Formats: sequence, C-alpha cells, structure tokens
Amino acid sequence: MENYFTISEFAKLRNININSLRYYEKIGVLLPAYIDPSTKYRYYSAEQLLILDTILWCIDIGIPLKDLKQYQNNNIIMGQKLLEDGRRIAMQKMEDIKSGLEKLEYLLKCQELNHEYKTRKDVYMRDFPERHFLIKKWSDDLDNLQMLKHLNTSLSLYAEKKKMQPVSPCGVIVRFEEHMPAILYIYCEILKNYNDECVFTIPIGRFLCKQIKTTGWLPMNHLIQLIQDEPDFPSGNFTAIVSNMILSEHVFGINHSEIQISNQIIFENISDFA
Repeated sequence: MENYFTISEFAKLRNININSLRYYEKIGVLLPAYIDPSTKYRYYSAEQLLILDTILWCIDIGIPLKDLKQYQNNNIIMGQKLLEDGRRIAMQKMEDIKSGLEKLEYLLKCQELNHEYKTRKDVYMRDFPERHFLIKKWSDDLDNLQMLKHLNTSLSLYAEKKKMQPVSPCGVIVRFEEHMPAILYIYCEILKNYNDECVFTIPIGRFLCKQIKTTGWLPMNHLIQLIQDEPDFPSGNFTAIVSNMILSEHVFGINHSEIQISNQIIFENISDFA
C-alpha cells in the first residue's frame, strides 16, 4: 500500500523485531495505522515513527511500557509530561551511576592497599583514611553464628533502605577494657557518613595490625583469645577492629582478615551507640 509500511518494513526502520511491534500493539501503546480486513496484514505510517522512537526511548530510560498509556490521549502522546518524568528518571540513573563509580573507585583503592599486607605474618603499623561504619551492638552469645548473620542482614537491609553504599563484608569492633572484652559491635562499612545516628565515623589514624587466616567461620571467643594472646598488642584499654569476617561454616579456600588495634580517644564514644 502506498504511504504505508508493512510490519517488517516498519521494524527494519528501527532495527527491531516484528514481535516487538506485535507486543506494542497487544498492550495498546502502538496500534497499526491500518489493518487489511481480508488479509489481517498490519501497516504503519511514517508519522508513527515518532511514537515508536518514544517507546524505544522509554525502554532505554526505564519507563515501563505498561505505564506509557498514562501519557496517551486518543493514541496521542502527551510529550511534556513524558519528557519531564523521563528527565527525572534519567537524573536518578545518572546519580546512581555516579554513586556506583565512587564505590568502584573506593574498592579498587582498598584492593591496592590491602594487597601489600596480605602476606604479612608479623605485626605491623598501617595508616587508614577516614572510615564510616554502620554499626549494631551485639549482646548475645558471642558464638551464636545465626544471631551474627541476623544482625549482619539487618545492617545490609538498613543500608539499602537508606540508600547507603556498603563497601566491605561484615566486620566486628571489640572494645577492650583492662584487656577484657567489654562491648562488641557488628559493622558494615559504608562509603560516606550520611549523617545517620547509626553511623560511627573513624578519623584518619594509624593502627597496629595483624593478618589472620581462616578457612571459614572463626568463633568469636577464639578471635578474642587471639587478640588477647598477641604479645605485641596493648595490655590495657584499646579497641580492635576485625575486617572481612566470614559468616559461613562452609568456605572453600583461605579467608584473609585483618585485626586492627587502636587506643584512639574517638573509640571511647562508641559506647553511646545502640
């Protein structure tokens, strides 16, 4: 037919499958301009390319096609509202990508810094940048792995709800008083402070560190004993951070964790966190 495209011709104009056009027709967002009553062949007009381009743009930007009908009136697209909503969605995507890149850069930097310490067997000093921990007090049985998993999951869900960016697996913070464990926290490291009351910020500082290797879940009482038995660690009041805890009894390979010891005054305020 003159002035019309067949369904295959119309699909080729935008390099899509004819099944896509059939689907757009099925959900009512792009109806053929003409359907031959005898052959049932579908035909499209050049003017409908704008609608098709809009549909493809909605797919790219993330607007569900089932929502496209709300932007149509008598099969005419209300462009301003659609474009305004599209701009809002695009801006959010850009923000998400930016946040994702920040997280990747942070993780790459951590990987580079951690690499040189992985094979250390002695106690060593290490400088750390400012860090931010989403923390939760652990007052249950120290070797209750299920409770630890539950607390770690609750931190992850909280971080997701608040749109925080976790940048490390589960860790623990133990406040020692007179060389005995007094307060213990589970933490999840996040990229920024986010001005949240559950976020504990550790300033730039130097830590006394030691690598530990496990083949799975290390019981907390065993870990505390390792810290207490290390002769190069303090014997009075101090705080121990243990990174990269494995919350599984079944892990293949060796897990590298790091004990980080500090007696910074900032840790005296950690008891204020619930």
